[in-house]
Amino acid sequence: MSQRVLQRLAFVALLVTAVAVTNLGARASTSDVTPQAYLPLISRAAAEAAWSLIGNAGTNPAVNFLGTTDGAALSIQPGAGNVGVGTTAPVSKLHVVSSAGQLPPRLEAPTSPSFAAGLDFYHGSTGQAYVGVPSAGAGIGPNELLLFASTGITASIWTDRTRRLTVDTNGNVGIGTATPVSKLNIASGRGDSPPRLEALGGSFGAGWDFYHGTTGKGYVGVPPAGQNLAPEEMVLYGTTGVKTSIWAGATRSLTVDTNGNVGVGTAPTNARIEAAVDCCFGVVGRAATGIGVAGYNTNSWGVLGQSQSSVGVVAKSRSGNLMEGYMITGGQLDARRFYITNDGAYIHTGGDFAEALPAVGGKTGFEPGDVVVLSAEAAGGVEKATAAYDSRVAGVYATNPSVIGANKADGVARIDANDVPVAIVGVVPTKVSAENGAIQTGDLLTTSATPGYAMRCDDKVKCIGAIVGKAMEPLAAGAGVIKVLVTLR
Repeated sequence: MSQRVLQRLAFVALLVTAVAVTNLGARASTSDVTPQAYLPLISRAAAEAAWSLIGNAGTNPAVNFLGTTDGAALSIQPGAGNVGVGTTAPVSKLHVVSSAGQLPPRLEAPTSPSFAAGLDFYHGSTGQAYVGVPSAGAGIGPNELLLFASTGITASIWTDRTRRLTVDTNGNVGIGTATPVSKLNIASGRGDSPPRLEALGGSFGAGWDFYHGTTGKGYVGVPPAGQNLAPEEMVLYGTTGVKTSIWAGATRSLTVDTNGNVGVGTAPTNARIEAAVDCCFGVVGRAATGIGVAGYNTNSWGVLGQSQSSVGVVAKSRSGNLMEGYMITGGQLDARRFYITNDGAYIHTGGDFAEALPAVGGKTGFEPGDVVVLSAEAAGGVEKATAAYDSRVAGVYATNPSVIGANKADGVARIDANDVPVAIVGVVPTKVSAENGAIQTGDLLTTSATPGYAMRCDDKVKCIGAIVGKAMEPLAAGAGVIKVLVTLR
């Protein structure tokens, strides 16, 4: 087919198209709709010279265009047809197909305030939403990628036909839920992993900050290695002046105050650990092999048990001892000093019961093992025994008493500076003298003329009321210290 024939066919096609469009405004009926614009016809000569079915060359957009020259809007009315750009089979009102390497479709707005670089979404004549980038000076979201929903419209993101994220009309964000009840509401389904906060590099991103206005109040998270605040630890961090607490069932369960004191069931007052309960046990310590509860203090109490109306400290054991006491020497536990058996028996390294009594003239002149008598000058005081068969005998200065009574006038249990522990019953190392004959095991002992010493009782009548106790060891001659079973009578 010759080039001349192709040009004539192009002219015919263009003429048919132009007539189809211009006829929209050429109908004689008074009911015809007046078109907003026309496709201008061009002459046969112009068509033959400028237009071709296989492409055009030398065109000028100023004069070669589809549109109008009078500034009116162009109206293309294709009926119910779809418009395809880059495709001959459009499946929607506007179907754009871009080829590999092509730029995406472009919406361009002037630099003056405008919303043109975006898309409006309407139901009938009612605007529902907008997606785009308003230009500088626009009243909403200038220079932001904006997803804008009108009043009463919820915004959501769906994948795989499933709702993933929702922003409701109150600004609440729901992940996994269509009805968020807070600014962020995450609903995980069965089998879902928990929400994850991940930090990259040396940040605190694996956690949450909590603010009042612009003031930081707390942080919960796991700072990474290299941070100066608890690296690689699970941290509940309260800033200066902020306590940290855990509540359960609308009740305070645990509180750490700004001094580091811990309160269980209460806000702590002045104790490092303070537990408060309405019933039962304030503190329970359990250990399979070690120590259930341990208390340490360099200058005061290690453990305090207090109750308003019940028992301050309770000791229970199924088969072991109820309680044991040790002395610490050089940072290590020394030998056990006492214990209370499961049957309630009190066992002590000392072997006597003593009373704390004031030494007349001060305790400097006294020493363990001295036999003492009640003072005739200072009521309640004691002095060394200096006479034989003295019925004022009070006992023996105890070396290692297991129990010391301290009955003070003010009702406070204490041992004053010049008090001495006077054993009144039990096994006590005692100073003895053979001045009244050799002492045999089992002999009754009484006071002697040697200050602070006991001797064998050989006059049963004189010994009435003056017995110190019974010798548990012999003394053949001279003076020494032997074990005596103190039994005043």
